[in-house]
Amino acid sequence: MTVARRARQDWQKEARRQELLDAAESLFMSGDGSLPSVAAVAGRAGLAKGTVYLYFRTKEEIFLGLLEWRLAAWMADVREALAGAPVPPDPDALVDAVCRYLFAEPSVLALASYGKSTLETNVDMDRYVAFKRVMNDNLGKLGAEVHRLNPGLSVDAATRLLLHSYAFVVGLWQFTAASPERRAAMEKAGASALQLDFRTEVRRGLLALWRGTAAEALRVAD
Repeated sequence: MTVARRARQDWQKEARRQELLDAAESLFMSGDGSLPSVAAVAGRAGLAKGTVYLYFRTKEEIFLGLLEWRLAAWMADVREALAGAPVPPDPDALVDAVCRYLFAEPSVLALASYGKSTLETNVDMDRYVAFKRVMNDNLGKLGAEVHRLNPGLSVDAATRLLLHSYAFVVGLWQFTAASPERRAAMEKAGASALQLDFRTEVRRGLLALWRGTAAEALRVAD
C-alpha cells in the first residue's frame, strides 16, 4: 500500500486538491447520478478520509469546488473561442462558442443540476459567497468580451445574456435528461412531444435568445 506524503508547499496542496476533484468527478460520472461520499472520494484518490477534510469540510464542498472549476473552465473556453471572432460576430459562432465546452464536458451540466438545490444550500455562508464571487468575476470578464464584439450591448447586458443562457442550458438539460429505458417508456406511452434532442434544442433556443437580444440592442440604439 502506498502512503501519500503530506502536501506542505502551496503547489503541493493545490495539486492534492485537484487530485480530489478529479477523483470526485470520476466517481460521479461513473455512478448512478448521486453524489459520492467523502470516503469514496478519498478511496478513489488513494488517500485517507481524514486527508480530504484538510481541503473540504463536506462532500457538498467537494462537488461545489468541482462545479466552480468546471464553470471557470467553460467561461475561459468561451473567451478563447471568441478571441478571434469578427466584429460583430455571427450569431451561430457565438452559440457554438457557448456550447462547445458544455457538450464536450458532460459533468458540467450534471453537476449544475445539483447546484442550487444541494450544493449551494449545504455549504457555509463563506464558501457560498466565495463561489458566487468567482462566478460573478468570470461572468464579468466574459461579458466584457461579448461587449467588445457587440458594442451595442453594454457589459451588464452582455453579462445578463450569458447568465440567462447558462440558466436556459441547465434547465433544458434537466428537462431532457433521461435514461434510454425511460425514453423508451415515454415513447411507448405516447409522450413523444417530450422527447427533445438536447443539443438541437439548446442551439435553437440560444440562437433565438442571442438574436433577439442583439435586435433589441439595435432598436434601443436607434
